[in-house]
Amino acid sequence: MVLAVNGKAARRADFEDRMVAVLSRPGVHVVQSYSLLPRPEDTPIDQTQLRDVIKGQHFDAILVSRLTKYNKTVTYVQGDAVPLPPEIVTFYGYYAAVTPVVYTPGYMQTDTKAQIETNLYSTAGEDGQLVWTGTSTIVDPRSPTSAIDAVVKLVVQELARQQVI
Repeated sequence: MVLAVNGKAARRADFEDRMVAVLSRPGVHVVQSYSLLPRPEDTPIDQTQLRDVIKGQHFDAILVSRLTKYNKTVTYVQGDAVPLPPEIVTFYGYYAAVTPVVYTPGYMQTDTKAQIETNLYSTAGEDGQLVWTGTSTIVDPRSPTSAIDAVVKLVVQELARQQVI
């Protein structure tokens, strides 16, 4: 089962759908948590209900992801200033010095960083045993969908590389 713990319900579904699509293969059945544990916006899943679903569906493992940090910073990037040469005291000296110069004005730059923690638990034990954990940082995602795609790709690559899946 794939479970996105926090965030908007639509993003939860997007993440779980994408992870299920990438993890599913012949002989491996992967299920989105929202199909078994619907919940309203921003509310936690009842832990008793979660345990009942996991035991009742006989899942071998649970892949859980959550947003741990989200930072958006705005920085002013100063424009370039060109020092004036001494020959600009005359008109022709000034004209010759400034005509080939292009001024670049300052601007505001927004940087976004999102950090996602992903854990894989085996359900063999009573409370689930941590098998794998990873943290990924997405820098300046173009959209929530591109961020989800990047995290899913990275997590699945690492799980395969480390021979967890």
